[in-house]
Amino acid sequence: DSLLLHTIVANATYGPANSTSGLNRSDYEAIGVLSFVQLSELRHRGAFTAVSQTFATCCQRCGEHTDPGISSLPELWYQVNIFSALYANPSNSLQESLKIIHDKADKLTRRSAGLPALVTGIALSKPGGSLFHRVLTELQAIARLPAVQKESYTELSLPQVHAMNCLKDILSNSKLVPYTESFIMPCLNISADSFSSPM
Repeated sequence: DSLLLHTIVANATYGPANSTSGLNRSDYEAIGVLSFVQLSELRHRGAFTAVSQTFATCCQRCGEHTDPGISSLPELWYQVNIFSALYANPSNSLQESLKIIHDKADKLTRRSAGLPALVTGIALSKPGGSLFHRVLTELQAIARLPAVQKESYTELSLPQVHAMNCLKDILSNSKLVPYTESFIMPCLNISADSFSSPM
């Protein structure tokens, strides 16, 4: 399914029947939200890679679109991720994807599940643009937060780890290299400072 969706969203000439302008906003939203939810649930590495590519391509196509309703979708998806859970009046599908991401992101995992793939896909929508800079700036701010010790390890939530995993994926993405050079040293400083954390 993911490969088929990737092929559809990557093909600029594809459009549903009776459409003269290719995919419309609801098509992009459906593909993006489906990928969003799958990235929060998948554990199989092959399937995860396919869905990551689909979401990244969907974000890129949205970012390149001339329709403001479509080009604004990556920012909307960014607003409903774990770092910004205060999106007003989301649609039912977006509210559901927010709930899934928010519920699962509290659990400390080595690679932060699908969150880095989601954030990197959003960063790819308009490399070097205002959303790109906002994403990098907010990730760094979260990564710098002091870690708070909880009474129980099962209650431990470290958004700093998720932010650093997202930064790592963005900085190592070959398509984003021309836009990330100025962020490398600040991110290295954050990494170095984190070694002194008692947690």
